[in-house]
Amino acid sequence: MRRGFLGVLNSIAREARRAEAEKKRQQRDCLQYQRQLERTQRLRDKEEKQRYLEQRLEEAADKNVELAERLDSLRRVLNHTISTNDTIRFETLRIRKQFKPVPTPKNISLGTRPPQKEDFVVKVKTPGFLEKTFGFKKRYESELVTANAQYEKARLTFERAEREREEKLSHFLSEQEKKRQSFMTKAQQRNSEVDEFEASYRNGEYQAIITYNTMVLEQSEYPDGFPQEFRVGYAPESKQLVIDYDLPYVGVIPTEEEFKYVKTKDSIESKPRKATEVKELYQDVVAAVTLRTLHEVFEADQCGHVDVAVFNGFVHATDLSTGRPVHPCSYPSGRLGKRSLALISAELRNAHVCALWAPRYRTSRRRFKL
Repeated sequence: MRRGFLGVLNSIAREARRAEAEKKRQQRDCLQYQRQLERTQRLRDKEEKQRYLEQRLEEAADKNVELAERLDSLRRVLNHTISTNDTIRFETLRIRKQFKPVPTPKNISLGTRPPQKEDFVVKVKTPGFLEKTFGFKKRYESELVTANAQYEKARLTFERAEREREEKLSHFLSEQEKKRQSFMTKAQQRNSEVDEFEASYRNGEYQAIITYNTMVLEQSEYPDGFPQEFRVGYAPESKQLVIDYDLPYVGVIPTEEEFKYVKTKDSIESKPRKATEVKELYQDVVAAVTLRTLHEVFEADQCGHVDVAVFNGFVHATDLSTGRPVHPCSYPSGRLGKRSLALISAELRNAHVCALWAPRYRTSRRRFKL
């Protein structure tokens, strides 16, 4: 066999071996790359799972924060009135501020400089001696006529624009004056009504006292879930104020004690609050609303019109026997004199004083079983 042919065979074998080696190398590289992708994906999955776990834990923590804030707001129902002056200041009902007109827009308040004839004529070059000699005078006169025509056009345009501006300015100032007059009229009417209302209240007029105490209770701020609907009556002879007040339903008390993320179920579950605790919290809330309402009307009494306040608490509920909505009085005839309230005012900061004083309003705790 020829040596050259053997060399070709050896060369082909080497090339085949190299190709096979390159193929195996590429396969190894591909396998390594695939393994790296899998490791990276596993790491990402792990990080994603960790982030998801942290998010769920944070979600549960947020629910616990909201729950704590809700309970805190319910426990502070009574204390809220301590830092608040419930007296209606008649001066705050009056309008004392001055009318503030809207600034006049510059595009209608300021006129522009009218066109000047000289500005147009000056552009026409006066012919010299040689130009006059060679007959350029006619061109000068033609340019002068054109300049005068341009000035006249500019003057007419300016006058038209100026008339439009003055009309807009006049309309704007007229509207501003109307608004000022309307504001002054409303202010005078409001102040006159407040003066009349204050005089009627200080004179002890029946309707004024009811309106005044209604305003006192209207401005009282409560957490969400409190109806804040009420009716006020007054007996001038006995100076007795009667308040029929809609109390919150027992559902205002959170039934959850705590939220917790359960990893095995991937769910946020709540630990139920004990029924006895819900009842106690609700009793405290109802008693707090009662004491707070009585405290507000007594504190706001500027002229000694109220000696006795009667609080009738109502709760919207459903009659289980008929399925119809009912409006029972769950806290009837809670009666308190101003002197009696003064005795317990110093104890209003005590969170448990509501439950302690509730029976003294001739109210049975079983009334709270809704």
